[in-house]
Amino acid sequence: MGSELDLVTDWSTLYNWERDPHRTRIARRISGELFPFEMPPLNSLDLLDQARRQPIARILHQRPGPRLDDKANAADRIRALPIEKAAEDPSLHLSLFDLKALTAPGAALHRFKREVFDPLESFWRERGVRWDAFLPVLFITGSASATNYHFDPDTTLPLHLFGRKRFHALKRPDYWCPREERQAVLARGGWPVKPAGITDDEVLVHENKPGEIVWIPVHTPHWVDAGSFSATLTFALKNCRFAETPLAVAR
Repeated sequence: MGSELDLVTDWSTLYNWERDPHRTRIARRISGELFPFEMPPLNSLDLLDQARRQPIARILHQRPGPRLDDKANAADRIRALPIEKAAEDPSLHLSLFDLKALTAPGAALHRFKREVFDPLESFWRERGVRWDAFLPVLFITGSASATNYHFDPDTTLPLHLFGRKRFHALKRPDYWCPREERQAVLARGGWPVKPAGITDDEVLVHENKPGEIVWIPVHTPHWVDAGSFSATLTFALKNCRFAETPLAVAR
């Protein structure tokens, strides 16, 4: 299928999108001068093994459905399995929100921190993107797992590492999830439920390929279905905002 998301490859276009009250709410792919980085080699089983050993890793069983289920704990089972069997678990859904151990020297993501995390953070700041915190988060999923319909409290940029995942966004996110509903979900906690009326013609679909990155605006509903053992590294930008003009262009 490829991608139904628009592709933004330069800073001027990204800034123009952010000034447009409609476009600023729509997920998009970014590439070119916005993300001029190459991914270093990565051992997928080492990554899973090191991630599952972290006491703070959230390890669930997830299947496609109308909402996230954060009660389906599978941590003990996944940690007890041989690593090859853990990777074969179709419902595996691991989230790790603190990557210090995995980015230490000799760990699975050490080169990613040196060659992607750190230079990306500096590069975007130089071009006028601002945030209160820059937080890389790791997601590892089994072949039939899913990150069901939800929205995030921050601007997020998932970088696909390996495997197959199908990303879904909405053409009219504020119609299907208006501000009042978002505020209610945030106030009560938990996760929103995917509206039953969403049809295929309301959805933008993107087949993730390794090395591709998607920009998801804050509070924009989306969901992801895995098609194989796969992983994504998501950069969460808390209170993301932009300078008046791209600094690199202004100079």
